[in-house]
Amino acid sequence: MNNTVRQMLIDLTNEFKDMFSTVYKMNFKGIVTKILMVIVASGCIFWGCQYFNSYFGLDDDNILEEAIENKLKDTTGLDVDLTPDSPE
Repeated sequence: MNNTVRQMLIDLTNEFKDMFSTVYKMNFKGIVTKILMVIVASGCIFWGCQYFNSYFGLDDDNILEEAIENKLKDTTGLDVDLTPDSPE
């Protein structure tokens, strides 16, 4: 192989390496962003449910809250309690 072809292959290999590295970094940032968004949204839901229950004078585990918990369980398969302070 002459030096020109060899250099072209090296350049092409480096281009692919840079391209895949950039895609990997972008995907990683996207995954981390989604995880953080889920954590923040979960915190808002848990805190918000307790806040509104106390603000409106509702009991813990009221009908609306139980409906939301059942929908979450049906959708995700996770058994969550939106008012963790309740005895349930």
